[in-house]
Amino acid sequence: MGRTALFMPKHNGMGHVTRCLGIAQHLKQTGWDCIFDIAGPYQQLVVESGYKVVSNTSHKMRDLRTRAAQNVPPFVLCHKPIEEYNNFEFLQKEVQIAIENYRTINPTVLIGDMDWKTRLVGKVLDIRTVGIIQQQWYPGHSERWRCWWYDIPSKYMNDSNEVEIYNQLCKTLSVEPIEHFYEQWAADLLIIPGIPEIDRINQNDKYPVHYVGPILHDWVRDTDQEVSQWIERNSGYFIFASNGGTYSDSKINDLLISATRRANIPLLMAIGPQSTPINMDNTSTLKIVNFIDWRETVNHASVNIHHGGHGSTMAAILAGQPSIITPFQCEQETQARMVMEQGAGLLVPKNKDPYKHFTFEADQLREAIGHLEVTLKEEDIIEALEHVQGVSYKTAVKSLKRKAEQLGGPNYSAQLIAKLVE
Repeated sequence: MGRTALFMPKHNGMGHVTRCLGIAQHLKQTGWDCIFDIAGPYQQLVVESGYKVVSNTSHKMRDLRTRAAQNVPPFVLCHKPIEEYNNFEFLQKEVQIAIENYRTINPTVLIGDMDWKTRLVGKVLDIRTVGIIQQQWYPGHSERWRCWWYDIPSKYMNDSNEVEIYNQLCKTLSVEPIEHFYEQWAADLLIIPGIPEIDRINQNDKYPVHYVGPILHDWVRDTDQEVSQWIERNSGYFIFASNGGTYSDSKINDLLISATRRANIPLLMAIGPQSTPINMDNTSTLKIVNFIDWRETVNHASVNIHHGGHGSTMAAILAGQPSIITPFQCEQETQARMVMEQGAGLLVPKNKDPYKHFTFEADQLREAIGHLEVTLKEEDIIEALEHVQGVSYKTAVKSLKRKAEQLGGPNYSAQLIAKLVE
């Protein structure tokens, strides 16, 4: 009988989808059937990569994501569901939709990249589960993990309320309740797609984790040949920049274009499908694409400028490139600080003003958007580029690269998953 892996990437974000695709690629090579529960801008890319797709997200949640993506700061998007939809009735519906559809598919294993439904659905259907997590979502945390650069009002980040709602679901589904907020991301197998130096946690015996190293996937697009030719022309020195997939900040993109143009530095920029810089004119020293084959392109860059997303951080390390990180939400500044601590890059905040609390009402959202205005200057980018060319940065990132390569990445992950279901 064949084996089927059903992937559940959280929020259908690019990083989550990419990690799932990286593992699926290796499982497929050993005879697995791989199915993705996905909707949104990356659904077509998953299909083009040769995988089946189901979409179990309710229309209400899809509407939320569509509206939230329209000019709302990304960190607001992350927590908006807590205010508007994270109630028992809504979450119960979300879980029931998944249970009914997954029961029909009858997968061998559920692989969730930070999707809170993975544990519940796995328990109800008696299916083994895999959790792809990062340091801030480790189930062994007993207290709320905090971001360094801003805080969310307690009204929207109340652990006890969320645990209570989650445990209501557990009761209706006859699933063992949780004690702490982070236990909702527990799984039979926990893997961290990174290295201990960047994803630092205090493990406990109840929730052991496997560090598997970076999990990346090659996007094969029509622009690959054009990009390769551009790289050939600028092979001496060029910058690669990617500031987010789904919610890339066009203001930062425009700033990078103007800064590198001013410094006469070639720039290769990858942007998400929902982000378009004001200046899209490709030139001999500027190339802008949506997706690229990172192994054939990113590896040739001298410096990697990115937003601190987990996938981007790991890609820069695996490519052996110093990073300049301009975070805009959540764990990104944490990862930037970890990279800085290892001497492998610089954190360059897009806004040096402190972040304040918001109520998420309409007027407050408008204030939040205005508050996130980029105050970073061209000079800051140019100075950072000069700084990370130092020998110490290159030495540090090469050391991290060696450690990442030793862990095995998606191939090792696929082996762990196969062993789990033996």
